[in-house]
Amino acid sequence: LVGNIGDGGKWVCDIHRFGPMNTTNLLVYSLGSNGDFSFEYAIKELFRNAEIHTFDKRLYRCPENVCTFHQVRLGNGKNDSSKSLQMVMNELGHQKRQIHILKVDIEGGEFSFFEELFQSSNNKQSDLPYIRQILFEIHLNVDRSESPCRRAHKLFELFRSQNFAIFHKEANVVNAQNLFEYAMLRLNPSFFISPL
Repeated sequence: LVGNIGDGGKWVCDIHRFGPMNTTNLLVYSLGSNGDFSFEYAIKELFRNAEIHTFDKRLYRCPENVCTFHQVRLGNGKNDSSKSLQMVMNELGHQKRQIHILKVDIEGGEFSFFEELFQSSNNKQSDLPYIRQILFEIHLNVDRSESPCRRAHKLFELFRSQNFAIFHKEANVVNAQNLFEYAMLRLNPSFFISPL
């Protein structure tokens, strides 16, 4: 667990493997902070040279020498003056870089955010940023027009289409009925091939 126990901390797979990247290009995006920087502090404590960018629709101040804060609403880049991940990466000059850890807790916006990220990239696979791990909270009570289970299933099908597998999941201790934490790792596509 990286960060606080309970809301704010996230599970990261084999975090020790990021050690060699600490001196060169370890890139972490943290989407949605709500002013809680415990995850960023913990990453920086482990990897002093990690480049951490934190994004939130409200204005907060990152702790000095921990992260760079960006006030922006993340989403599909089409609604509510939101920006997509590709838009943000282009603005920061990161379009050619890997995101080693993508943490997402954007209060229900994760559906449109990931749908835009993965569906738009199906046409242009080269435009999809390479993300090693995705750590996110899913909010099942945000859209009454579609069954929460059906919408979540579609989202996980998108993850699967991009070779992500779940390595950890748990109910959020604050609201175990509607909020769930997932941690996903990008795997080699051959992992998903069914044996004959």
